[in-house]
Amino acid sequence: MKNKNALLFPQDQSDKHNENNVHDLADRGTVPRPFLKWVGGKRALIPQLEKLLPPSIENYLEPFLGGGAMFFYLQSNALFKNAKLSDVNSELIQTWQTVKESPHDLLKSLRRHKALHCEKYFYHMRDHYAPRSTVGVAARMIYLNKTCFNGLYRVNSRNKFNVPVGRYVDPVIADEENITACHKALKKPSWKIGDFRKCRRSMPTLSILTHHMMRRSQIIWPVGFIKAVKKSCVRLQVRGRRKGLAS
Repeated sequence: MKNKNALLFPQDQSDKHNENNVHDLADRGTVPRPFLKWVGGKRALIPQLEKLLPPSIENYLEPFLGGGAMFFYLQSNALFKNAKLSDVNSELIQTWQTVKESPHDLLKSLRRHKALHCEKYFYHMRDHYAPRSTVGVAARMIYLNKTCFNGLYRVNSRNKFNVPVGRYVDPVIADEENITACHKALKKPSWKIGDFRKCRRSMPTLSILTHHMMRRSQIIWPVGFIKAVKKSCVRLQVRGRRKGLAS
């Protein structure tokens, strides 16, 4: 039976060549994977989560986007018609938008970061560099994500990224093949920056799959956040929406 809606909680010449290569790679249909490392990502859990999915989804709403492992799995297998991707982290959403709209410029910037990468450069980018464009925001986020300790995203009380540099011999920073595959996968989804409670109002009816990682990962979630998720689920259930639990 088709499920109409689903919610998961859970230039120089070389530049011209690279730009053409972006389109060549997109035509090849490489299967995309998350272009960011993300704590609590569901990539390893997909074999378990896929058993809980309906046969098809018309509207897929992802309010905790992160690295987007579940989105890329569903998209690669053509399991939804429409998708709305959302997260409260505005820099994260800008990064996703840049992968969709400006992969060539993004890769060009990432190659610069790769060439300059060292411990001193990392801390300059982390603590002092202020991007002036969405491409700059995206390139900085991906660069720090690929070179920081364990790919952890963490901010301090002033909302400043504060993860130390990682000890990598040769980190993959400008992954052209995957960025291009992700660019191709992101042609249709729409975006929203905001709290998940606002995002759940975006579609008229929802079948809910609760965020699996909240129970199975080693992350310690704030009690207030867990209560808010549970309260949101109860409200949706009371309003006559079907509820499926990934526990």
